[in-house]
Formats: sequence, C-alpha cells, structure tokens
Amino acid sequence: MKRAGALIVLLTVNGSCGQRSSGVTLNVIAAERNAVTVGVRNDTAGDVVLLSPIAPSRLVDEGQCRLTLSTKIDHQIRPFAFAPTLVVLARGGEMRFRSILDPLLLSGGCSRWSVSAEYAYLSRDEVEGFRGRTSEDFRQYVLKHQQIATATVTLAVRD
Repeated sequence: MKRAGALIVLLTVNGSCGQRSSGVTLNVIAAERNAVTVGVRNDTAGDVVLLSPIAPSRLVDEGQCRLTLSTKIDHQIRPFAFAPTLVVLARGGEMRFRSILDPLLLSGGCSRWSVSAEYAYLSRDEVEGFRGRTSEDFRQYVLKHQQIATATVTLAVRD
C-alpha cells in the first residue's frame, strides 16, 4: 500500500452514499487518475463546519483497487500538525470538493476502483465556542466529538 502524507482533517458527517437523511450526506461523485470529487449536503437544523475537506489523507491499495479518503482526526495527529482548514456548510447547502491525489495516481491496471470516504464535521456553534482558545483545546474536543459521514462506491476511473 502507498500512503501519502497529508494533514488529516476532520469532517464529521452523518449519512451514507446516495441517501437523504436529517444529517450530513457524503457522496463520491467521480474519480480520475489524479483526483476524486466528493459531494457533501447538509440536512441538519443548523450550519456545520467541515474540517479540511479539500485535503483528506489518502491511502491507495493498488492490489485491491481501493482508495480511502479521510478527514477523520485520530490520536496519531500530533498537536503541532493539527491545523485544519475550516469550511462552513450552511443548513440545506451543498458543496463539492475535488481532492488531488498527488503524488499518488489511480493506476490503469484496475478497470474499477472502490472509493471510500470518511469526512468529519462539527456544528458551527461547537466551533465558534473555541474562538480565543488554543488549537490543542480544539483538537482534544474534536477527538471526542467529531461526527463522521461515510460513503463507499465502486466506479470506473476517468482518464
């Protein structure tokens, strides 16, 4: 397996591929050799904050034709490396993110790839409660309270 170094970001989402819910829905829309497009919809009662949705960690398993994208924060993310980009998604809103896989590529040896994504989010109110506090306080909060949306789809990769 190849692993690319990237700031792991937390985008908590409740939901699954292609399903409507009262939470946040994540969909893998398309895959190219060097990028994947992911869509997020917010069906919660308020705004949510996605953590670094454009720069997920990436794990490619060419032998199994699998790609995993993740913004989930775990204990391996050291305090000095925790600097997420916060993206607000308004209630009822939708966004698309194109995540570049560089330096990784999805090889042409697989006609179809299984792409899994897990993105983390928090409510806007939770994030605003951390204004003026340390990033370590925020990291500790995220570790305990992040919500995760997942989606898995098998699709052909476009050139």
